[in-house]
Amino acid sequence: NVFKNAAAEAIRQGTTGGLNEGAYLNVLYAHFFRNVNWFVLIVQLFLVSRIFKWLGVRKAIFIPPLIALGGYGIASFGATLLVVQGVKILDNGTDYSLMNTIRGALYLVTTREEKYKATAAIATVFVRAGDVLSALTVFVGTTYLAFKLETYAGLNLVFAVVWIVLAGLIARGETAGADARAYWAAGRLWLNGGDPYHPTGPFMPYVYSPWMLPLFVPWSILPWDVAWFVWRGATVIGLLWSVHWAYQRRPMTTAMLLLVLMFPTAANLDTGNINLPLTLLLFGAQFSRPALAGLLWMIATTMKWVPGIFWPFLSPRGRLWGVGWFLLALALTALTLPATLVQLQVLFSFQRPIRVDYLVFLWAIVPWAWTHPEAFRWLTPSTWPGAAQAGAAAARLWRLHWRRSPERTALTMRRVARARFRAFFGLEA
Repeated sequence: NVFKNAAAEAIRQGTTGGLNEGAYLNVLYAHFFRNVNWFVLIVQLFLVSRIFKWLGVRKAIFIPPLIALGGYGIASFGATLLVVQGVKILDNGTDYSLMNTIRGALYLVTTREEKYKATAAIATVFVRAGDVLSALTVFVGTTYLAFKLETYAGLNLVFAVVWIVLAGLIARGETAGADARAYWAAGRLWLNGGDPYHPTGPFMPYVYSPWMLPLFVPWSILPWDVAWFVWRGATVIGLLWSVHWAYQRRPMTTAMLLLVLMFPTAANLDTGNINLPLTLLLFGAQFSRPALAGLLWMIATTMKWVPGIFWPFLSPRGRLWGVGWFLLALALTALTLPATLVQLQVLFSFQRPIRVDYLVFLWAIVPWAWTHPEAFRWLTPSTWPGAAQAGAAAARLWRLHWRRSPERTALTMRRVARARFRAFFGLEA
């Protein structure tokens, strides 16, 4: 305990004014809680209303976790009495003032019944469970793992990052499962002869190719609660498998990339957007036979188009199969042209803000990047001079050959281009 250590050090130096350790601890805690109370009063009287006016509730949600992130980040490098007091005054002060007000504001959009049920559940179950988990963490850390204060600060740093992600999900204001529910409703409407592009009720429109609707039908026949569980559960299982594969090969790089992609991943899991399942299809394509790899790439590209940029990262034969499958997709699009025109009209008229969800597609490049580390050597500045010299030497050599014999050089260039083309698509004899 940093307060006990400070009291013991003060007694050793004789700066307690004659007070014993217990009395001096009481003085330290009294000063600490006095400062917390003053900070709460100032924030509540002069800042909370202005924060709500200038930033709004959506942005104000981020202030407490950002304070925790900065405070515990500093404390993780050295937990002195001054640092701990400053961090806890900011943390507790904003929790008692700003966070309580934000919590109340979040209930304003709920019904009376929802508010009282949620309040009772949160206060009696989740808050108490958090207290028990906190006490258990401290007990295990101090009794069995010999954690230092800096270690606990580091743990709080991780929790603060998770807190920021959850705040972002709340600030988005989107209903959990909203995207997956649109796919589910589209399959059911199509089965019943309805129009998935203009649904009635609380569903978003289906915005993908009409010939892909049958892919959703086996899943859509399930009741929504079961379908949502299956959708999210399968996505989580696939994500965990991909993380396990990547972490076994590059632990630190994988952890850093997951940290960067934490919010896009959580956002896709929250709404059930198909971005994450498509990312996992592209991830799995790296381990599939060429025909299946090309098919998975075609499905992902036809749905979102963004995955099209991953075509060069398929295996050589996978690229060839990808082209073939994509030509089939174009043919199916032509056969369903009237419905496709309706789909395009709905797609471009459906307004959605710029979303970070698409960043999750970066995860699809991991298998290729982890197995081809040499491909990223050009990102190291020290390799640039050598690459420039090699490129200049190759250009001089080709120019010299061209001057001596343009016809033979042109023939050689065609042979080289043909060989590289065949190698790119895996057509070598």
